[in-house]
Amino acid sequence: MDELNGLLAHSVQLSIVDGELSVEDGAPARLDWLDSFPDVFTRDPDKPLLENLRDFRAAMPLDWEPPVPEQNVTLLFDQPIELVFRSGAGSWQTVLTLHGDGTFQGDYCDADMNILYVCQFHGRFGDMAQISDTSWYLVLKELVLDTKYPVGKEWDEGAYHYISSEPYGFTGEDGKALEPGAGFVFYHPNATGHKPGTDLYGAYDFWTWWPNRHLFQSASDSLGCYGLHNLETGDGFFS
Repeated sequence: MDELNGLLAHSVQLSIVDGELSVEDGAPARLDWLDSFPDVFTRDPDKPLLENLRDFRAAMPLDWEPPVPEQNVTLLFDQPIELVFRSGAGSWQTVLTLHGDGTFQGDYCDADMNILYVCQFHGRFGDMAQISDTSWYLVLKELVLDTKYPVGKEWDEGAYHYISSEPYGFTGEDGKALEPGAGFVFYHPNATGHKPGTDLYGAYDFWTWWPNRHLFQSASDSLGCYGLHNLETGDGFFS
C-alpha cells in the first residue's frame, strides 16, 4: 500500500471529455515573487513548494524585503481563529489566536503533576504573500513574551509551582523564541498535498502534528482545517 501511495503521489489525474483525454491541473501557484532576486536565488520548479521556500530563506540575507504587493494582503477570514499546537498524548499545548491582519496572541502550558510550565506571548506577521489559492507565506515581524517573569524564573502560587518558559511552537531548533524574520506558511482548509506542486506535498514534519494525519491520495483529500506551519522546526498549529 505504501508503494502504491508513493506512485499515486507522483501521478497526474486524467479525464475524458467528449472523447478527448486531458490532464486536470491543480491551482496555479503564485510564486513570481520568489523570482525577484535572480542574483541570489533561482527557484527549482521540480521541487516541492516547501523546499523552494526553505531554499529561498537560506539564500536570502536576514534583512530581505519581499516585493510590496499592489494591495495589502490579508488572510481569508474576518473573525479571529483559534489554532492549537499539541502532542497526541500528554498535557501540553500552545493555543494561538490569529487575526486576519496577521496579529496573534498565544498561551503555552505544560502540566507535570503540580508543576506548570507557562508562557504567554503576542506578536505580528507581516510581508504576507499569497503563494497559491490555499496558502500564504508569512514573515514573523514581532514576538513579545508577556509572562510576568523572565524565561527560567520559578515561583509558587497556591498549590502550583510555575516555571516561565519559551513560547513552544514559536521556537527555533535551539528551543529559543524565534527572532523577527522567521518564516511561516498559513494553509486554508482546502489545501492538499497529493502531488508535486500542491501546498502540503513534502511537508512531512508538519503532518506529524496534524490530528487527522491521513494521506493525501487525490485532490479531494484536503487538510480540512486551517493550519500554521513553523518553517524553522516543522511545528504545526491546527484549528
